[in-house]
Amino acid sequence: MLLDAAQKNPTGETLVNGAERLNYLEYSHCVTTFANELIALGAQGERVAAQILCYIDP
Repeated sequence: MLLDAAQKNPTGETLVNGAERLNYLEYSHCVTTFANELIALGAQGERVAAQILCYIDP
């Protein structure tokens, strides 16, 4: 769903935290990078729990 939204509306605003904002393309990049890091750590095909702080760091 996220990749589809990023393709259809890449500059659409998706995350807002005060003055910080990410569009669909930026957010998609962050999610893909995080997924690839988890795979590199051996989490492919596994369930993963993550506690993530509320801030934007693209």
